[in-house]
Amino acid sequence: EAQPTAGVATSATATQNVFRNLLARIDSPEDFDFIFSGLSRLLNNTHEAQSTVMPGALMQVECYAELLVLFWKLMEENPAFLPHVLEHCDVTKLLVPILFLMYQSRRDPARVGLVHICTFILLKLSGERAFCVLLNTPFEMRLPTDLPLFSGSHADLVVVVLHKMVVN
Repeated sequence: EAQPTAGVATSATATQNVFRNLLARIDSPEDFDFIFSGLSRLLNNTHEAQSTVMPGALMQVECYAELLVLFWKLMEENPAFLPHVLEHCDVTKLLVPILFLMYQSRRDPARVGLVHICTFILLKLSGERAFCVLLNTPFEMRLPTDLPLFSGSHADLVVVVLHKMVVN
């Protein structure tokens, strides 16, 4: 009788992904709020660190690509996460850093994967009616980019960023 070797996975463990299973099992609204607030705080750090009055006063988080992948996987793997976020959280707090990172990465071939993950997230969110309604909230921030100044809603910000990405 042959024993399985340590380097070869059996069929039962090969089909099981612990990370995906753990993401899918999160179901507490408090956990969803905690995850969302942490993601929004860390992702907003990317543009807040660049727009401080004193350079270097706020250290910039460098793991934003991994945070975006985590957010995307949460939306894909956990069927309760996205409805909770759309109903109980301010998704525009994540939309602004996603658009900022997407815009900043548009010309760097090494960061094309970041543009793709931002695109995947926007496509996933745009399929939800609640997200599209939230795009009508006024956008009153100033991002540290060369985007033209405008007054309008978050939908206008999406249009301006996507237009600049296509034109550039």
